[in-house]
Amino acid sequence: MCAENYQTNLIHQVTRIDMSNFETLMPIKTKGSLPPLFCVHGEPLKMAMRIKADRPVYGLSHVYHASFQDTIADSIEELAEQYLNDVFKVWPDGPYHLLGFSAGGMVAYEMARQLIESGKKVDYLIMVEPSLGEQVVSAGAKSADLKNFVSESGLNASTIGYLASRVRKSLISRTNTLISRVKVASLLKSGKELPEDLRWLGYLRALGPAISKYEYTVAPCQAALVYRALAPDTEKLLNTFWSELLGPMTDMRYIEGVTSHNDFMLDPHLSNVGQMLDQRISETG
Repeated sequence: MCAENYQTNLIHQVTRIDMSNFETLMPIKTKGSLPPLFCVHGEPLKMAMRIKADRPVYGLSHVYHASFQDTIADSIEELAEQYLNDVFKVWPDGPYHLLGFSAGGMVAYEMARQLIESGKKVDYLIMVEPSLGEQVVSAGAKSADLKNFVSESGLNASTIGYLASRVRKSLISRTNTLISRVKVASLLKSGKELPEDLRWLGYLRALGPAISKYEYTVAPCQAALVYRALAPDTEKLLNTFWSELLGPMTDMRYIEGVTSHNDFMLDPHLSNVGQMLDQRISETG
C-alpha cells in the first residue's frame, strides 16, 4: 500500500470512532496484534505511517477538542493523570509503550512514573528532546551550550518549532510566529476558542507554568532519549541526569546533523525513531 493510501486509510479509521468517549486521546490506528504506542504530542499520524510493527497507535493531547483551554492542567502530574485516564479506556492493563516529543516528553515521563508507581509495566519509553527547565542547569551545568539547549527545548522552542518550521532560520517564520502568539493572547483574553492552526501554540503557552515547575523524580524503566549532538560536557551531564532517574541502562542517542529542535519532526529523524520502536518490539517478542 502506498503512503498516500495508507494515510487515507488511517484517517478513515479515525473518523469511524466516537471521539466523545475521550478527552485527550486521538485513535490513529486501532487494530494490531501488539501492544499499542501512545504518542504524547508530536506527530502520531506520521509516526503510524513509519512504524512497521502490527500495533495500534494513539495520540494524546487536549488540542483535539476546540475547547481545550477550559481543561488546562495546573501541573504536569495532573496532565499525565488526565492522559492516562483515556489510555486506560483502550489499554487498561499494559504493558505500555510511550513516545513523547519536547514538552510531551516531560508528560510521557510523568505518565511512566505514575504507571510504575501503580504497579503497571512500562515496557518502553522514548523521549525526543524532552523539556527540562532549570532543574538540569541547577544540577551543575555551567556551559552555555546546555543553557541554550534547555532554553530551546523548553516551552518557547517547542511552541515555535511546532508552528513555524525552522523558525530560527527564517525571519519570515519568526515574524509569523510573533503574530500568531499575539493572536493567541488576544483570543484567550477575550475568551474565544482558538482556530485549529493556533491550538498548539495556545496549548503550550497555557502549559508554561506547569512545565516550569515540574521536577523529574526516579522512574526506573527501559528508556531511550534522543538529542541532537551537543558539546561533550553537556552530553555527560545529560547522561548522568537520566541514568540516575531511569537506570544505568538508559539508551542515550545524540544525532549528528540536527540543527534545530523541529528537525526531529521531519525525516530521516522521524523514521529513525520509528525504527527504534520497531526494534524494541522485535527484541521483546
